[in-house]
Amino acid sequence: MKAMVLAAGRGERLKPLTLTRAKPAVPVFNKPMIVRALDFLFRNGIDEAVVNLYHLPSSIEDAVRNEESRMHNVVFSVEEKLLGTAGGLKKAESHFLNETFIMINSDTLLEFDIDRMLDFHRKSGAIATMLLAKPENNDPFGKVSIDEANRIIDILGMVSPGCSAKQMNFIGVHIFEPEILSYIPDGMPSEINASIYPKMIRKGETVMAYEHRGPWYDIGTLERYVGVQTGILKEGRRDFQEKGFSGNNCLSPHNEQIDSSANVIYSVIGKNCFIGKNSKITGSILLDNVEVNEGAVVENSIIEKNVKVAAGEVLHNCVKYFDPESGGETVSKI
Repeated sequence: MKAMVLAAGRGERLKPLTLTRAKPAVPVFNKPMIVRALDFLFRNGIDEAVVNLYHLPSSIEDAVRNEESRMHNVVFSVEEKLLGTAGGLKKAESHFLNETFIMINSDTLLEFDIDRMLDFHRKSGAIATMLLAKPENNDPFGKVSIDEANRIIDILGMVSPGCSAKQMNFIGVHIFEPEILSYIPDGMPSEINASIYPKMIRKGETVMAYEHRGPWYDIGTLERYVGVQTGILKEGRRDFQEKGFSGNNCLSPHNEQIDSSANVIYSVIGKNCFIGKNSKITGSILLDNVEVNEGAVVENSIIEKNVKVAAGEVLHNCVKYFDPESGGETVSKI
């Protein structure tokens, strides 16, 4: 079985982290999101993954090539203009003409049983199946309406505005039959959820909903990028455990220098970081090669790679990063 991994977006809501890398190359618990997605797919029986690229494509290529296991089964599809979720799939359609395939977003953190979803999809006879979750209060995710048989009858109000059926959230995974490709126009931007699904539903195609009951996390904004990682640490969850989880922190195994008098709690520390005497790091994300000097305080913040926090500096709810335009380090609020 093959997979399409969507990785071409600009990542506007994750700026400034996406000034120097594509969004899927941003690390979560010290591993790039794109590598997490590919690891999950290959662990679950996927033979080949096609990854579409647009914004800073070399950052994704480098992240993938730095990994060892099975990353040679990755094909890159570079877009000269941003084609959207459907247009990007159409450009790579030659890989998906002969069998059922899966398509996933690269920026959602979740684990689910691909085999069970695939079995549900095949038994339903659907052209497409979406992975959905029950909505939470005031969440920003696209609403999908389903009937009593788990058949999708509306998406984003595009088919039946005001539909009063059960509402679910789409969380970034589809299973498709190759026939879906005939609904996507050639060579132009288009979106699966906003355009292709409504077209198929109006024509009477069967589009099904498969409910995900486990944890899942969207990390598409700076606030959620910090909140998801530190929240998992605070809860003591190990759903996404990797090497480096230590107590209530996630520490890279690569040569951190953390002074014994420093207080580090509910934080993610990248490789080759230095954390000086009497400094305090709370609920924060430090990327690689960060230097936090004596007495500094970093709370609910992100420190970009290769950045220094001065002795006694206090950072709260912010990002400190190197600004290419000014040529120096700068701080902005989350």
